[in-house]
Amino acid sequence: MYVLLLNGTNVDLAKEEVLALADRKEFFLNDRLLLIDKKIEFNRLAFTNKVYKLIATVNNLDKEIDKIDFQKYYKKNFCVRIIKIPSNLETGYSERTLGSLIWKKLKKPKVDFSHPNTKFYFIFTKEKIFV
Repeated sequence: MYVLLLNGTNVDLAKEEVLALADRKEFFLNDRLLLIDKKIEFNRLAFTNKVYKLIATVNNLDKEIDKIDFQKYYKKNFCVRIIKIPSNLETGYSERTLGSLIWKKLKKPKVDFSHPNTKFYFIFTKEKIFV
């Protein structure tokens, strides 16, 4: 499953562009986030800002973070980034806090902020959190 951060100027056009390229009718749209289950040629998308591989969707991070197997996606080193939609959304978390939670779940953790091999993005929306 993939999470696409659509361009905010015209979300409907961005959504239609992705669905046409993916040849899909089924999707999940949450504000500017579009979830699809098919890998496509993402470099062909003009109205998509970023594409992420979806690891998990959670409602309550405190209760559900222990269920996520970060080790499965970890390669050599990591960093954590937070994206908030809308940008003024209060999450109650920092990148440092989430990084320490992931650190405890990895076998040989190493952090690299400038050139990480693994980036864990936490995308917070009003309804859900996408990891």
